[in-house]
Amino acid sequence: MDYTIRYGLEFNPFLKNSKEIFVATDESKEVLFRLNYLAKTKGFGLLTSSPGRGKATAIRAWRQGLNNSQYKVVYTCFSTFSPNDFY
Repeated sequence: MDYTIRYGLEFNPFLKNSKEIFVATDESKEVLFRLNYLAKTKGFGLLTSSPGRGKATAIRAWRQGLNNSQYKVVYTCFSTFSPNDFY
C-alpha cells in the first residue's frame, strides 16, 4: 500500500531514517536544554536511553544550531557501550 499517496504524505514515515522529524515534547525539550548547557559550559556529555527514543534525532537537531568551527559533536551507535565504558 502506498501510504504517501493515500494519506497525502511527503515521505513514508514507516521507513527507518526516511526523514527525521523532531517532535518538541517535554522530554525532547529537556534533552535540548541539557545539550545547550553542555555547549555553554564547554563540557562533555553522554546521552543514553533505550533504543528508538530519539537520541540521534535530538543530537542532530541540536547540532544544526551550533557553529561548526567552535564545536565538535561526536556520536556513536555502539549499543554495548555503557556509561562505565565511557569513563
